[in-house]
Amino acid sequence: MLEIDDYELEILNAHEKGQLKTVARKAEFFRRSTAIKETLFLHSMPDVHASIKEGVSEPLDTSARKLDW
Repeated sequence: MLEIDDYELEILNAHEKGQLKTVARKAEFFRRSTAIKETLFLHSMPDVHASIKEGVSEPLDTSARKLDW
């Protein structure tokens, strides 16, 4: 799971307040910002967080379930 440190959270908050000027490509910056927000949101839901941790720990070659896409 992606961990958000205090520095990244400070940058995200400053961006949301309009205190930063983007020098990188805007699409890349907003993609990272969105990823941080999604991670914080998912981390706030205990059942989802536990499910993700369980899924990450299961090796793909031993997975019993196949997807029907």
